[in-house]
Order: sequence, then C-alpha cells, then structure tokens
Amino acid sequence: MIIKILYFSAAFLLLATSASAQPKKIGLSNLNGKKRLHPCPKSPNCVSSHNDNDDKDQHISAVSYQQKEKKFKQVKECIKKRKGTKIIKETPHYIHFTSESSFMGFVDDTEFYFDEEQKKMHFRSSSRTGYSDFGVNRKRIQALIKNCK
Repeated sequence: MIIKILYFSAAFLLLATSASAQPKKIGLSNLNGKKRLHPCPKSPNCVSSHNDNDDKDQHISAVSYQQKEKKFKQVKECIKKRKGTKIIKETPHYIHFTSESSFMGFVDDTEFYFDEEQKKMHFRSSSRTGYSDFGVNRKRIQALIKNCK
C-alpha cells in the first residue's frame, strides 16, 4: 500500500513539474504585419482578445485606453498586488506574468499587449495544464479590468 502511494505521489509530481513548463506560444506574433497575441488552443482553458477561432467562450473584448503609460502602470501595480503572481517579462508594450494556484500549484500564463495604434489593451490568459479551468482565466482578466482603473 505504501509503495502504491509513493508511486502515485512520484507520478503526480513528475506530471505536474513536466507539464508546467512555459508554453512555446507566449509573446507576440506577427499576422500581416500586425503584432498580436497567440490564439487560444481548442481546449476551454484560455481566453483572449486576439482569439482566432469561432469559440465565443474563449473571446474577451479588448479594453480601450487614453494614455498608454498610465494604463500600463495601473495594470502592473494591480498584477503585483495579486497573490501568487510573478512578472516574467516586461517591455514598454507587453507584460507576461504567471499566476500560481494556492491549492495545487497549477500555473497559468497571462499576457497584456498595449496596441498604441488602436489604443487598445489586449490580453490572453491560459492554463498550462489540464483541459478545463472552470472559468478561472476569464475571471482573472475580468478582475484585472475591473480593479485596474
């Protein structure tokens, strides 16, 4: 019995650590000369304002802003205040941060892109593991939009 528990624990830890590596499709891509965030995969654990597929459950609308520097600073401060978050990469127009769940330690990647041409803040939030996220990524984006004014 103890051997089975140890085997299960080791297998779970191996799965959790190997599956939690940063995805390759993080950051900005170019589509017809326009910078944009990568599209969501087919699994229902991602939301994006740059969603290419027809799944309306994965789409979330971009937010307009007036002054990029002010909005960028507000968002960055909100991110820093959230429990379990870590900023991974920051450029003058982009922020990538991770959020770690307190219960199982699952990691999600969230990105913000500030499109100065359109004066819109785009975002993408996606789970690294699993199939469904029970709406966690959408709720994270909605909370950041609401609280970062």
